[in-house]
Amino acid sequence: MFTEKGNITPFAEFNVFNDSLSLMYLLKSECKKVIIPINMCRKVTFSIRDFNKLDDKTLTDGLKQITDLYIKYYKNNSDFGGLPVE
Repeated sequence: MFTEKGNITPFAEFNVFNDSLSLMYLLKSECKKVIIPINMCRKVTFSIRDFNKLDDKTLTDGLKQITDLYIKYYKNNSDFGGLPVE
């Protein structure tokens, strides 16, 4: 049973909220699955300070484009974010 609130609503994580049909197909499939609850994803954070320690420019340019939105979200959303990301 999952007890952690979602990151979009109290009951939904982003991917489930935006594509619940895909989740339904995945859960009904016969392939082996491991579900990682969102509280596990909140155990390890990646802050701007961590990001700035990376020195591979080819890696950081792409990562920065991907992670900026997430870092801003978790920094500014006190309902479902509010994690220490600085």
